[in-house]
Amino acid sequence: MPETRTIVVLTSLVVGMTVVSGVLMLLQPSQGGLPPAASLSSLDMGGGEDPSQQLVDPLDLDGSPWRAVVIHGSRSVSGSMEDLDQAYRAAGAADSGYHLVINNGSGKRDGTIEVSQRWMDQASGAFIDGDPGHWYNRHAVGVCLIDDASGRGYTPAQLRELGWAVRVLSERLQIPASEVRIDLAPGTPGAEKVAEAVRRALAAG
Repeated sequence: MPETRTIVVLTSLVVGMTVVSGVLMLLQPSQGGLPPAASLSSLDMGGGEDPSQQLVDPLDLDGSPWRAVVIHGSRSVSGSMEDLDQAYRAAGAADSGYHLVINNGSGKRDGTIEVSQRWMDQASGAFIDGDPGHWYNRHAVGVCLIDDASGRGYTPAQLRELGWAVRVLSERLQIPASEVRIDLAPGTPGAEKVAEAVRRALAAG
C-alpha cells in the first residue's frame, strides 16, 4: 500500500542519516576536550564561516587597548547578558560592563557566547569597581561565566567555549598567558576547572 511504502522509505532515510552521523562523529579527531574553534551557533551574532571572524575580524583592532583578559562569574546562578544588564541598570549602572558572557543553559543555550555592544564598539569595560580596577576596565577584555545553579561549577560547554575564546583573544591580541586573570569569588564551585580549561587552551595555541 502507498502509505506503508511511504513509512518504510521515511524510516530507512532516518536510519541512514543516523548511521552516517554516527560515523562522522567517530571520524572526528579528538581535541583533548577543546575544539580548534567554537561552532558558529555558539556565537550569538550574525553569520560567517569562521567564528573567529565573528569575534575579532570585523573589528579594527590596530592599536587596540586590550592587554589582558579577566574572567568573572556572574554570581547569579542563571540568566544571560540581557539579564545581567537589566540587573545592573536597576542598580544605576549603564549595563553589566562585560564584553563577553558565556551561558550555562539557564538563559541562553548552554555554551552560547554573547557579545556585548561594548565589545563591538571596542569600548572600555566596567566590571571592576574602585581605583585598582580602572586599568583593567580600560585594558582588559571582560568575560563573564553565568554560574551553575546546581552549585557543581561550570558546564563542560562553558569551559569548552571559554577555552576557545581565550585562545582566540590571546592569539589575535597578543595577550600573554600571565595577563589572563581568573577573578572568581573564593570558594566558587568549579574554579579549578576554569583554570585548567584556560591553561589547556593557551597551551594549545
